[in-house]
Amino acid sequence: MSRRSSRRRRAAAARICRSVAACLSLLGMGCFQPSIPSDYIQSEGADEPPVDLFEPEDAGTPDACGGAAVTAGFRFRVRTSAVGGQFAPRNVGAIWIQNGQGQFVKTLERWGTTRAKWLLSFNEASGGNVVDAITGPTKVAHETHEVRWDVTDAAGCPSPAADYTIQLELTDRSGAGVTLGIPFVLAEPGVDLSPPDAPNFHDMAIDWE
Repeated sequence: MSRRSSRRRRAAAARICRSVAACLSLLGMGCFQPSIPSDYIQSEGADEPPVDLFEPEDAGTPDACGGAAVTAGFRFRVRTSAVGGQFAPRNVGAIWIQNGQGQFVKTLERWGTTRAKWLLSFNEASGGNVVDAITGPTKVAHETHEVRWDVTDAAGCPSPAADYTIQLELTDRSGAGVTLGIPFVLAEPGVDLSPPDAPNFHDMAIDWE
């Protein structure tokens, strides 16, 4: 056997010994035991799973929203008629909720796409927010609209008992149309209302569920 071959064998044997020693050292330190992440703690019960210390709160809970006592919702019905614009009977419109301070709460329905830009009051109040709302294209004729409010705002949080208005807007021209505000009180139990007819808005009703 040559000296070079002998040196190679000794070097290989030395590497094996070092590897074995390192493995034995790790076993002695318990490094192969599974560890529990630092953001978990073990419950006192031996059979209970670890508890996540940093579990985020549910954003949709009453605590996260600030809480609210009113849980009932209502249905609102209205029949529209022509305003007298150049596109009649085609029309665009919107129905939304505002609070007593005139702040936007939630859109219930908006019909119209390109020409919805002429819903000036709605766009100013809502910024075009149609979260959870009924949406659709321009109506080719006037009809009865029926929408529901589940007493939540656009973020999904319950709305507190207070004064509100149902806001209506309708246009059949390339310009501002007509608007109407229907005041109501959000309370439990709610009070059914039959608002009187107004120009372009008829057969209105608020029915609490």
